[in-house]
Amino acid sequence: MSPVTWVTPDWVLEHLADPDIILLDPRRPMKYMSGHLQGAVNLPVYTAFDEEARLMDPEPLARWAADAGLTNNRTPLLYDSVDGQTGAMLSWVLQYLGCPEVLLMDTFFEGWAKAGGEVFYRPVTPTSAEFSPTTNDSIRARWEDVSQVSNASLIDFRS
Repeated sequence: MSPVTWVTPDWVLEHLADPDIILLDPRRPMKYMSGHLQGAVNLPVYTAFDEEARLMDPEPLARWAADAGLTNNRTPLLYDSVDGQTGAMLSWVLQYLGCPEVLLMDTFFEGWAKAGGEVFYRPVTPTSAEFSPTTNDSIRARWEDVSQVSNASLIDFRS
């Protein structure tokens, strides 16, 4: 599995109409509706977790991504706002589901807009698709795994 590939805003602009790429906005709906990139489908990453903050099981998680239009033949392209947490989390979720490549714009949405990048406000209705996960459990640690390690430190990266 390859790590996330960083792409520039110019690269994104050149590939907005590429049918092999799906542009996903992992931010909350309010931020998405306050402005998003052309063709971006809102896939709020917090909805990949249940009310107890547990990640969905692989099959419902794959359905969640497929409902946004992800297929095994489309490369997800993500961007984020200034905290970067939702883009990072969605890239991890997609890698966990087995996406062979995840692209992430190396500029925050606010930088895109400030530089004159076109901003859209109407929601993009996704076309539901088929996506078959091939989970990569090597990148996931569960509480049962972490709690058994006596010399490990758990780091909370939230703001």
